Amino acid sequence: MVAKLELLPNEILIQCFEYLNAPYLFYSFHQLNYRFNALIRHIPLCINLRENLTKSILDKFCIKMCTNPEIRDQVYSLNLPSLEDNDAAGVQTKLFLSFFSLDDFSNVQNFKINGDMQFRSRNTGPFDFNDKYMMEFSRVLFSQLRASSLSRFDRRSTYLEYIRLRITNLTLAICEFHEFYWLSQHTPMLEHLHLCRLYGSDCFVNKPMKEPFSYLKTLIIDDYIYGSFDEFELFVKFTPNLENLTISADEKELINAARWKQLITTSLLSLNTFQFKFSSSRYKLELDTMIPKLEEFQSDFWRKEHHWFTEYAIADDSICVYTIPYVSNKYELKSNYERHPQDLKNKSDTFINVTNLRLSCEILKKKCEDYFSNVKYLQLDGDSKSLPMKEIECLRKIINPFHLKHLDLPWIRHINSSLVLKLLEQMPQLSVLSIWRDDLINYLYNNSELCKCLNKMVKRLYVKGYGVDDLFRMDQFYEIFCNIEHLRFENIRGEELLFSLNRLPKLSTLQAKWVIEGYPDRFITRIKKKFKRQNVIYEINAEESYIDEGYGCHECRGSYRDSDFSCSNVECVYSHYSKPRMKKYDFKISMWRDKCMN
Repeated sequence: MVAKLELLPNEILIQCFEYLNAPYLFYSFHQLNYRFNALIRHIPLCINLRENLTKSILDKFCIKMCTNPEIRDQVYSLNLPSLEDNDAAGVQTKLFLSFFSLDDFSNVQNFKINGDMQFRSRNTGPFDFNDKYMMEFSRVLFSQLRASSLSRFDRRSTYLEYIRLRITNLTLAICEFHEFYWLSQHTPMLEHLHLCRLYGSDCFVNKPMKEPFSYLKTLIIDDYIYGSFDEFELFVKFTPNLENLTISADEKELINAARWKQLITTSLLSLNTFQFKFSSSRYKLELDTMIPKLEEFQSDFWRKEHHWFTEYAIADDSICVYTIPYVSNKYELKSNYERHPQDLKNKSDTFINVTNLRLSCEILKKKCEDYFSNVKYLQLDGDSKSLPMKEIECLRKIINPFHLKHLDLPWIRHINSSLVLKLLEQMPQLSVLSIWRDDLINYLYNNSELCKCLNKMVKRLYVKGYGVDDLFRMDQFYEIFCNIEHLRFENIRGEELLFSLNRLPKLSTLQAKWVIEGYPDRFITRIKKKFKRQNVIYEINAEESYIDEGYGCHECRGSYRDSDFSCSNVECVYSHYSKPRMKKYDFKISMWRDKCMN
């Protein structure tokens, strides 16, 4: 294979190398031979800690950059996931920032982070790494920054008033309308803006307009929340040269083709591409008045003038109108719904963008003409009794099972093990399984063929449910899942697992959270000692909270906060204690280690 690579010219090799994550690039090609060594020392490098890296490989790469600081000048892209939402990938960032501060990477052009982070700067002490400081450091340290992805702006910082960024590509997880006033002043070169969630604001209508986004060509809004059409009309005055608009919203007011036509012909004269998905609840909605509104999106203005083809769907609880192909990567296929497509030649491309599908099992009993060719994540929903063996075959008519990577089953409880085996046999690329705890225990005891299939296929396991750690006391669990590389479980006590990690030799990352009653200090101390002996990188949090007042019987509700109170009701859980335990701790742990450890 190396001999074949060596036949390629440097120009092609450089283009190939730029697709690789820098730690793996150096692990594979550094000191392989003189030519490869020279190439990787002179190309732009991307460090993506969102990717699941091997701990020893990242360790070696960080040491290499410490001893050869000129490698840091090659880094043009940094993706640093945080520990937000107990993300195990954030532990990799924790290790990375123990070697470096961000001001070591002065040539970064693309920077992404999704939450708060602790880090050290050369000129300051430790402080919370949040979006406010990121933008301050973007100006001072990241002078080459052109693309960035953050959680949101913190406009309360006085530093931001003096910043004029040269960013051309910006993604924000959360944004409010009034923040566009700041953006229009301080990011004048912006060309591409992606907002995952955009919140409307009444105060936006009353503010005077500032500088427009003269260079903004593309605007993507994944979810427009609590916003009116009036606000959006005022907003597009900031985007006089917009060419591509994508917007999704669950808002009845936006299902208005005539108003969109007026907005496009008066304020969005350069618009070439318009993709949308507008939906609304059917609660207190007159369907007879809404159907004509939905059909207006199929008039000649949309079809012939602009070639924007649309269709609408009506379900028991909602309506939706959208452009073709369907713009979102998520779709819910409900049991009772009716599509009203346009007469197009190639209908198979309607849902080509959908990679995450939630499917009601009831739909398998009906004639379904929808086809989802690129689904990678499938969530089955409904009653397991509505999923007989013969209906499993119908699934192939709806999705392409050869692309499927993740099967999510907790929403369909007590599904028969034979059905699960049949599902897995149809999904040869499957490697991720989400499952309910009680169902998994049942499968481990009662279906040896399914257990063999799980052992062979599953590399990432997500377990949901409530209960003690009896799952992790079962020898069968460690035998069947000896090949898993990532494990995540919620609301299941996991002490037994944490002290038995050597029984899962290929496990690289772990995410867990459950509730602990009483003080967890002694337990946390034991876990830390265990992890340190195994050279594990970890993050442990135990947030204190209180039991809800709804706990207990009718005699003691509202009174148990009194430390001297003891319920006289023999059936009450608090009667077993002279002083009821009111405190609880939301325990979260993220862990990362090398595979195949002893």
